Amino acid sequence: AGQAGAKPDAQQQMVKNVMRGAAVVIVPATAWFESGVFIYWLTANALAVTQTLALRQPSIRSAVGMPPMPTAASSSASESGMLSAFGGEPAAAAAPPKAAPLILDEALLSATPPQAGRPRGKTAGGRGKKRSKR
Repeated sequence: AGQAGAKPDAQQQMVKNVMRGAAVVIVPATAWFESGVFIYWLTANALAVTQTLALRQPSIRSAVGMPPMPTAASSSASESGMLSAFGGEPAAAAAPPKAAPLILDEALLSATPPQAGRPRGKTAGGRGKKRSKR
């Protein structure tokens, strides 16, 4: 979602608008749900929003031992500091590892799948005779 204070790009803005639209659409779409679901959603979301807003405050972050919020300018400076600490330019992306070849057993491929349920004509005891009704 990007750094705090950074300008979102076009894709981030589009995702943000889609999520806002989904929030509006979900209310009538879930109107027939049980009330317990709404109580859970309401309390969970209220706590999440409260926690997010609280942890954006510098005084609360320092009180709980969290570092200050990064800014867009300090983010690029820290990345260049990391690059210089480890020898300059980042390494080229490595090729993805090759997958192991898939070996299929011929017997497994030719086997017929088991049928659902019991075979017809057999009883639970497996004797093959049908019980007559008395």
